[in-house]
Amino acid sequence: MTRELVANNPEHFLELGHTLEFADLQENHQADRQAKEEQDLTYFVDNGASPDMVRRLFHSVDTSALRFRPGRIAEIDLRTAQRLFNVWEDLTQEIASDRQRYLRLHQMFPETSMASLWSAIHDLG
Repeated sequence: MTRELVANNPEHFLELGHTLEFADLQENHQADRQAKEEQDLTYFVDNGASPDMVRRLFHSVDTSALRFRPGRIAEIDLRTAQRLFNVWEDLTQEIASDRQRYLRLHQMFPETSMASLWSAIHDLG
């Protein structure tokens, strides 16, 4: 894990390596990851993710503390659904994380709620 941490974030560690001990670097990286997860979670909730979607993509989050904006899952026409699925297949090749794929998919289809995207992908998949 330590090698992976340094290999995936070399610039970050080179900057900090002059002043911090390695344990401090690990702690800093963990804090950055946690902040990113919180930012992603806020994005999902603000853009209409369902509690089920959040539970599946954010395993350690207590959904009872969140205020969801429940909305009806919009029906997506067949043409749009096919475009969604094609984009999803491309994202699957590029991005390993489901969470990051849904973020990117929503950025490409911002008029569609996260819950609607989730439903469309799972119905087509």
